[in-house]
Formats: sequence, structure tokens, C-alpha cells
Amino acid sequence: MVLDSRSCVSVPPSWADKFPSSPAATRSAHWLPAFSLRLAEDPKKALLLAAEHPGEIHMLITDGIMPGMNGRDLANRLADFRPAIKRLFISGFTADVIAQRGILDEGMSFLSKPFGRDVLARKVREILGNP
Repeated sequence: MVLDSRSCVSVPPSWADKFPSSPAATRSAHWLPAFSLRLAEDPKKALLLAAEHPGEIHMLITDGIMPGMNGRDLANRLADFRPAIKRLFISGFTADVIAQRGILDEGMSFLSKPFGRDVLARKVREILGNP
């Protein structure tokens, strides 16, 4: 997902159900009205989307565990050309399981699924310093 007025990239394929559109289409979410969202259906497409996006990308929201590339590797590759990008990892696994897999370090932002849109919106604002 990419948040544009404050930008955000996220990959979770499961999010396609929550934001029906073509994968990289810009979406506006009423629960995050200050943001423009962009979805990528997999990590490689997220990297391409982030590379081609002309503006700033403020945040990556990604599943910790995905096929082909885990969320930490995606975040590190994005940081190579977008060093200021903030990160939020989400997973159906608990934080300790994700940490054991080497994806989550102490101090990294994390939400355990399931969570509601209001919880996500609050966490995004907290990370971006916009409560």
C-alpha cells in the first residue's frame, strides 16, 4: 500500500479484498482520509511501484511472512533507495514467532492480525507522528 499525501506502500495480498481495485491503483480510504493508498500484489511489484513513484513514500505496511520475500527483506530493499521510509509489519503470527524467524527486531512496529481499520489507522498515525 502507498500512502500519498503522506505515502505508504503495502504488499499484503489479502488486502486486495479490503481495497478492491487493480493492484497498483491509487485508492482513497475513508478511514485514512489524509492518505492515498497504493497496493502491490507481491514484494517485487511493491519494489517496482516504490521505484516508479515520483513523490515521497512515508511508510511501508507489509506482512512479515510472504511468498518469495519476507517483509524485512522487502523493507531493507526499499530502504536502499527510500532511506526515510517508516515500516509497519503485520502478521497472523505473534511478534515472538516473527522475531524467531528473524523478521522482527525489538523496537520495530508490529500489529498482530486480526485488527480493525481503526487500530490500523491509529498505528499509522502513531508511527508517522500524526496522532
